Amino acid sequence: MSDHNDHKVTRTTTCDLTLVGAEPSRVANLITHLQLCFGASESEAAQCVRDVRAGMAVGIFEDLSQDEADSRTAAFALVGGLVERRTFVHPDPCDVVLIRVGPNKLRVLQTICELQGGDLQLAMMRLEALPTTLCGGLHRKRAEQVHRELESAGADAHLSASSLDNP
Repeated sequence: MSDHNDHKVTRTTTCDLTLVGAEPSRVANLITHLQLCFGASESEAAQCVRDVRAGMAVGIFEDLSQDEADSRTAAFALVGGLVERRTFVHPDPCDVVLIRVGPNKLRVLQTICELQGGDLQLAMMRLEALPTTLCGGLHRKRAEQVHRELESAGADAHLSASSLDNP
C-alpha cells in the first residue's frame, strides 16, 4: 500500500487588480471612488484617471482573495472603472485566527469590518465567537499583513496552516 495520498498539497489563490480603463462620462465618480478607497487627494485621484485614460495601467490592489477581487472589481465597474485581474496560485495557505479582542474593542471591530468587506453585523458576530478563524486560505504574505493589522488594533491573533482544502 502506498501512502502517496497521505500528503495533500494545498494551494491558495490571490488576485492583483489593475485599473486599465475609465468611462469618460463617469470620471467624476471614479475620482471620488479612488479618494474613498485609498485616501488619495482629489488631484492624485484625478492624475490616476488621466494616466489610465492615456493608456497607462495603474495597480490598485494586491493579494486579494477571489471574493475580495470580485467585490472590488464590481465596485469599480459601478463607478466607470475597468479593472483587469491577475490571478496567482500559492502553496501552503494560512488561516488568521482571532484569539482575544484586547482593550480596544471598537478599533478591533473596525478592523474586522474592513477585512470582512464592510459587513458590520458579520464583524460583531465574529467578536462574539472567539476564538474564530477570520480569514482562511490566505497565502502567507497576506495572512501576515492581516495579522499585523489585528495586532496593531490591539487584538491577539495567530496564523495557522489552513483548514481549507484548496486543491
